[in-house]
Amino acid sequence: MTTRQKAKKWLEKEGKFIDNSFLKVSKFYVPEQSWKRVDSWWFEFDETFVENSSKEFLHLLCETVPDSDKFYHLKIPFVFLKDNKAFLGYRDDNNKYSLIISAESKNMFRELRGDGKVDFTKFKQ
Repeated sequence: MTTRQKAKKWLEKEGKFIDNSFLKVSKFYVPEQSWKRVDSWWFEFDETFVENSSKEFLHLLCETVPDSDKFYHLKIPFVFLKDNKAFLGYRDDNNKYSLIISAESKNMFRELRGDGKVDFTKFKQ
């Protein structure tokens, strides 16, 4: 079963309905697998996805530990992403947000790729 399939099953179990088009899922990356060499989650999505969204929120599901069937849920307003774009991981070569979010207890839910070290803790559901 893929991480995304496990995440959808977890959402059902939790009684949450989220439109799939506004749901992003990440497996838990251990340091050996992570670009930043720390426990983390990775999300990448087009700028147009953020700029042209008809919805208010982006939902990020983060696997709690490697190969888990449990997830952390971050419900992030699209306006927050737009307002903080300059401080987030962003790839100019393909116009994509590329977020690496820390899974380490000391920096949990802090974005590591951008310059601003944006904290997503307040969006945890």
